[in-house]
Amino acid sequence: MLAEVLWPEEMDLCVDKINVVEETLVVIAHGTQEMAHCPACQESSSRIHSQYQRCPADLPCVGYTVRLNLIVPRFFCDNAACSHRTFAARFPILLNPYARRTTRLRQQQGQVGFVVSAETGSSLLGILGMLTSPDTLIRLVRQTPETSVETPRVLGVDDWAKRKGQSYGTILVDLEKHEVVDLLPERSAESLSQWLQEHPGVEIISRDRGAEYIEGATAGAGDALQIADRFHLFQNITNAVRKMLKKRTRKLREAAHQVAQELQEEADSQNKTIVIEPNSEAVSSPKESEQPTLSEIRFAEVKALQAEGWSRRAVAGHLNMDRRTVGNYFSAETYPKRQPGWQSTSKATPYIPYLVQRWLEGCQTVTELYDEVVAQGFSGHYMSVYRTMQKLLKDGKINQAAASVSISIPNLSVTVATWLLVHTDDRLDDNQRRLRDKLCQISQDIKRAYALVQSFCKLLRERQADQLDNWLDQAEKCGIDVFRNFVVGLRKDYAAVKAALTYEWSQGQVEGQVNRLKLIKREMYGRANFDLLRKKVIGAPMLC
Repeated sequence: MLAEVLWPEEMDLCVDKINVVEETLVVIAHGTQEMAHCPACQESSSRIHSQYQRCPADLPCVGYTVRLNLIVPRFFCDNAACSHRTFAARFPILLNPYARRTTRLRQQQGQVGFVVSAETGSSLLGILGMLTSPDTLIRLVRQTPETSVETPRVLGVDDWAKRKGQSYGTILVDLEKHEVVDLLPERSAESLSQWLQEHPGVEIISRDRGAEYIEGATAGAGDALQIADRFHLFQNITNAVRKMLKKRTRKLREAAHQVAQELQEEADSQNKTIVIEPNSEAVSSPKESEQPTLSEIRFAEVKALQAEGWSRRAVAGHLNMDRRTVGNYFSAETYPKRQPGWQSTSKATPYIPYLVQRWLEGCQTVTELYDEVVAQGFSGHYMSVYRTMQKLLKDGKINQAAASVSISIPNLSVTVATWLLVHTDDRLDDNQRRLRDKLCQISQDIKRAYALVQSFCKLLRERQADQLDNWLDQAEKCGIDVFRNFVVGLRKDYAAVKAALTYEWSQGQVEGQVNRLKLIKREMYGRANFDLLRKKVIGAPMLC
C-alpha cells in the first residue's frame, strides 16, 4: 500500500484516511505509541491522558501538497518529583516537537535555501508544492548545523571583498579536497595566525605575497611550508613592467609612429592606396602656446604637492581625485598623454583595392567577390565583405573617397605595451610583434626588461627553481629601478618563491572558490550578513 511506503511503521503513526481538498492531500492519521518517555524526567508511562491534533505540512506527492492531520496521544507522568504531569508522544523520525513541517520537508527546503537565494528559493518551492517564505528559508539555513571539516594538510589562503575597496575577509580552502574550510571576517595576520593555532596540522600553505598572510602564516604555523602563488608572481612582474613603461611614454609614441611609417612604405611599395593619418598628440608634445587642459592643471597640482612631501592619500583627499589617478601622476615625470585607439577596421580592408577593381570590371556579386578574396587568403566572414561593399557603394557606383584605406597610428598605451612585453610570440599577431620589436629597438631599457620578463615567465611556466638565483642576479644588475625593487621583494620572500617553482600547489582552486563566494553574494543582492554567507559557503549539507 502506498501509505505504508510514504509513512512506514517506524514513524509511529497509522494512516486512517486520505482526503483530497482542492490541490491538497489531507492525510488523517493517529499515533501508535502505547508507551512513551517523559521528556523532562525520562520516566516511561503507558497511561494515556488524552489526545490532541497536530497539522504539519509534509513533502508533496504527485503534484499535490500534503498536510497531516495527526492525532497525538498524551500520557500521564507517574513520577511525583517531575515538573510535568502530562506529556505528548514524540515522533523522532517524522516530526520535531512544536514543528509545523515534517523533518524531511524541512531538510528539502533547507537544501534549496543553500543552493539559491531566499527569494528565488521561495518562488521555486512554491512551484514544487513546498510553500515557504524567504525569511523562513534564511532561518532554516541559519539553523542547519555546520558540517565538520577536518584540518587540511594543504591550505590555500586568499582574501575576498566584503565591500570592494573598503573591507576584506579571508577564505581558507583545503587544496586536496577542493573544499572551503572556513571564512574569516577580516584580512589580518592576527586572524590567520589564531586560526592556524586553533587548527594544528597544516603542513603546506599556498598564499599570495601580501604582508598580512606572510606574517600570519609564520606566526600561526611556523613549521609549515609556505608557497607563493605563481599567478600573483606573474602579476607582480607585470606591475613592475607597467611602472617602468609609465616613465617612458615618449618611447611608446615614437615606436608607434615609426611602425606606422614602415606600414606606409610597405603599402607604397605594393602599390596600395594607403593614407596614414597621424594624430598630433601621438607624435609630438603640445606647443607651449597652447592653453593647458584641466587634466594638465590637475597633474601640475599633484606634482607640486608631491614635491612638498604629501602622501598619495592626502593628495587624493585634498584635490578630490581618484587615488589610482594620483598614483599614476606620482610615478610619471611628464603629463601622460592619452593615446589614440586602434582604428576599427574590417579584415576586408586590405582587399578594398581588389574589390573595387573587380567591381569596375563587372563582377558585381558579393558572393563571387567573397570567394575570390578567400582564394587570396582572406580569413574573415562573408558579412565583412558585404558590409565593406555597402560602404563603398553609393547609388550603385563606387565611392572613390571611401575606397581609400585609412590607417591611423597604432595605439601603444602603457597597458598595451605591457601586454606585448609579457606575452610570448604565439600570443601576438604580426603587427603586435612588429610593435614590440620596435620598442626593444629604440630603447635598451625596454629591451633588457623584455628579456627579463620572458625569462621570468618561463621560470614560472616550467617551474625552473634551479634558475631562480641566476635570474635574481641578472635583474639586480639590469640598471632598471623597478626591477631592482622587485628583486628586493622576492628575496624577502625567497623561500616561498622558490617553493612556488618547486611544488605543484597554487591558488587556482582558491580563486575559483572566491568566484563562487561572489556568486552567492550577488544571489543574495549583497545583503547577507557574514554569518549567513559563511553558512552558505561552508555549511551546506550533502544534497540527496
